[in-house]
Amino acid sequence: MQESHTGSATTDLRDPSDPAAVRRSPRPSRLRPALAAAVAGATCLGTLLLAPAPAVSAADPTSSPSASSSASRSASVAASTLDDAAVFPALHTFAPGGDFEDGLGAFDWWGTSQVAATTESGKLEQGLHLRTTSTTASSSAPVTLTAQTTPALGDRPASLSAAELAADAQLPLGVRHTSAIWVRSDDPWVQVQLSILEVDPSSGRVVSRADSPVTVPATHWTRVGVSTKGTVAGSRWRLRWTVTFVRPGAALDVDNLRLHHPEAPLGESVAADDPSTSTSTDTSSDVAAGRVLTNGCGYSELGIPDCGAYVGAAYGSNTDPSALEAQLGGQLGVRRTFWQASQVSSAVAVAKQDVAAGRIPWISFKLPYSWSEMAAGKGDAWAKDLVAKLDALDGPVWLAFHHEPETDGVMAQWTAMQERLAPIVHTSDNVAFSVILTGWHEVYLDEYDLDTIWPDVRVDVAGFDIYDWWGVRQSSGRVSYEHLDLEGDYFEPLGEWMDAHGIAWGLAESGHTASADADESGWIENAYQDLVDAGGIAYAYFDTPYTGTSATYSLSTGSMRADFARAWARSTRIALD
Repeated sequence: MQESHTGSATTDLRDPSDPAAVRRSPRPSRLRPALAAAVAGATCLGTLLLAPAPAVSAADPTSSPSASSSASRSASVAASTLDDAAVFPALHTFAPGGDFEDGLGAFDWWGTSQVAATTESGKLEQGLHLRTTSTTASSSAPVTLTAQTTPALGDRPASLSAAELAADAQLPLGVRHTSAIWVRSDDPWVQVQLSILEVDPSSGRVVSRADSPVTVPATHWTRVGVSTKGTVAGSRWRLRWTVTFVRPGAALDVDNLRLHHPEAPLGESVAADDPSTSTSTDTSSDVAAGRVLTNGCGYSELGIPDCGAYVGAAYGSNTDPSALEAQLGGQLGVRRTFWQASQVSSAVAVAKQDVAAGRIPWISFKLPYSWSEMAAGKGDAWAKDLVAKLDALDGPVWLAFHHEPETDGVMAQWTAMQERLAPIVHTSDNVAFSVILTGWHEVYLDEYDLDTIWPDVRVDVAGFDIYDWWGVRQSSGRVSYEHLDLEGDYFEPLGEWMDAHGIAWGLAESGHTASADADESGWIENAYQDLVDAGGIAYAYFDTPYTGTSATYSLSTGSMRADFARAWARSTRIALD
């Protein structure tokens, strides 16, 4: 495992171990950047008609930006697919009064309950680049933000996702709505806040809100996010991005604002206890072949579940987990183990035991040679021998090479190595090719963007190693007291990317400390359910004291063991004869 990072902002992404200390509402979320200037109505829509809230001009506080609005319509969406109302303001000027908060400007957008034409993908796409141009930022002078249509995050498209629902349909209460925005400034003192406000349509009153205030790190892009659940039937959502403090002459770049809700059956609540909520394929052929899970679904020859998700663990030092399983009353769904290149025989022997016990071995190897040497074929014989031995086992195995590579070398060489080894793994019908990353680097740092580092081969299972670092002292010396919200921080962006590329995914490592559990019990169960809701297929808890850091994530207390047991009880696993 590597040190993970969970703060709402990072003070310097060249030193990602030091997230800035910020305060925010309980269980906020941060998502992959998506739409710079839009918000969905929470109750009802297919595609969103976006109507900007009134904004005032510096010269004339009563003027409207509508004259310039159409100029910034997304170039990436054909004009014929958008209603005339689906436009984005090219210029916003905020003066005292109106949409002011704390003396500075705030953006408001509302979704409507109408249904408009949609793009083929069901998304509106738009990227905005906003920059403050005022020479003063006092309450007596306006702050002007000029919007440019060039997305600031390169080839990452801006998008707004909405469920395909009828105009009179309502989303179930309790569905979590998540939003995020990417920001950057050349001034380390700029402060912004992202808010979701729930509005009662009958009274127009705000009945609930969630806020995520952040001091924007200078120079580097960072994500600000927030999430909340509906409390009033038929309520609408208002998304507000607010500049709460900016010094004269400061530049603020903003990109890819998004509000997202998961799809759910009309008029029904989300079945949190139903593992089949992540149903992905027809299970009949797998069941007919005798590959059956405890939830009645099937699983493929590679161990990919047709519905539901596994719960498992790394236990001790590649230790037999039977003691943990005795407490649970059944076998783990997956078991993570870690091996050196010289330990092939031991790894195969342990994997054989796992298969016999009904666990899916999820194993990772360090390599006998450097990445570049492996990519050139020097390790082919070693890899072929390993795969042949795993292929002889009577069950699925998930195999990864050099997990968490992000700070260990040149990523292009790692990618080339994966591309060399994948075809060797694919000669087996029961060994799945797996890639395991930290997740943090891919979400937060452009140089590790999945579109850049992902190997151009079939990957059967992707894994991410993501921890709740509440109360843990980072390498920078800072102690974080923010709990990680896996759903918004990671599952949304990573899950969407994996789904778009047809790749099964899960958590190859995860955990939190006993002190974190004392502060927020139930985190493991919530994390597992969030994973299921996002379409993940496996959750492996890091139940070992061997972390390489001062922190340990072992299930060391009764509360933690009970939390893990609840997640396990809701999961699926291979049905034993």
